[in-house]
Amino acid sequence: MKKFFGILLLVLGSLLSLFFFICFVASFFINGTINVFSIFSLLLFISACSGFFVPGFRLLIESSTKKKINEIMNGEGEKFKDKISIFKEKNPKINRFLLNIIGKKLYVELLERALYDLYLSDDEIMDLNTVINDFSLKPNFIKSVKSKYAEVAINKLSEIKLQDNILEDKEKDEIYQLAEYLEFPKTRVDEINKNNAIKIYNKYKDQALSDKRLSPDEEKELEQLRKNLQLSEDDIPTGENDKKELAYYKLLWEIENGYLPETQPPILLQKSEICHYVTDADRIETKIERTGYVSGSRGVSIRIAKGITYRVGSTRGYPIKEEVTYKYPGMLCLTNKRIIFHADKKGFVIPLKSLISLDTYSDGIKLFKSTTNYLLQYGENESDLVPLLVTSVLKNE
Repeated sequence: MKKFFGILLLVLGSLLSLFFFICFVASFFINGTINVFSIFSLLLFISACSGFFVPGFRLLIESSTKKKINEIMNGEGEKFKDKISIFKEKNPKINRFLLNIIGKKLYVELLERALYDLYLSDDEIMDLNTVINDFSLKPNFIKSVKSKYAEVAINKLSEIKLQDNILEDKEKDEIYQLAEYLEFPKTRVDEINKNNAIKIYNKYKDQALSDKRLSPDEEKELEQLRKNLQLSEDDIPTGENDKKELAYYKLLWEIENGYLPETQPPILLQKSEICHYVTDADRIETKIERTGYVSGSRGVSIRIAKGITYRVGSTRGYPIKEEVTYKYPGMLCLTNKRIIFHADKKGFVIPLKSLISLDTYSDGIKLFKSTTNYLLQYGENESDLVPLLVTSVLKNE
């Protein structure tokens, strides 16, 4: 097919070139000088040459080269070197230029076949080197071909070796061997292995933390996975936020399973009272208050008769009332006996036995005691922690 299209392009290019060349010559002889039409015809002639002849010759060369490569690959001889020798003996008239093209195409095809299973055997390397020597391929070409396939091949091999979530020294050496032939830097191989390993680690970490809990077993499994993937602790990207998140989910699991934390409170505790948690909070109160006043109007006086007037349009003033929210800052302390809001204003204490129910929000909690309720606001990152602590303390009471 390539040969057919190549011949077609050459024929079309020849016809067009002949037409524009005739136009150019005719214009010159008719006018005796080179005019705009002559220049235009010359440019079209050049365009036809480059637009049809170049790709046409390229297709013909590729077609011929493909045929020659198949002849070598399927030729006689046990060793690949013998196949090349026999091919050259049967085709003594092939010039050096075409031989070089055949050698380049042959090397690329052999390398692609060898990289199919991402393993280069000694025989495959020997055949590749034979092509390089017998066709006198230049080092720059070989390097450019290797660089084209190297990173993709190394990355794919690394992913395959890490499929079982373990990277053994033997497997790492196999990746190094492939990289060595492809002239791929060892440091870059280490980067690829590390990046692929981190992806696997993060995937399992996200699965473990999907329920916002981190159990001791999950923590051990993640640590073992890190070691199996040959990742150091520094390789795992754990910033301050990541560390806080892990510690937070670990704490939630402990609370949920009856292991309550203990901390030092800013208040005096009762006998046998233990403080489990302290955090900054605001008590929220909403009241309906007068925020302004709309004044009245005296209206207009109309005289009806002498000494008699009538006033119309007069109105009385009225107050404006709106819902006003007040915030009172303080500290929320949760103990095994009480819920305490320690503040300069609007502080309160609720014995756990007096707590009727609670409502939770994304950034706060509402506590119900008899006919009174207390609305507290705190950080969104504590939305799971405080309600869980309250319920766990009530269970352990």
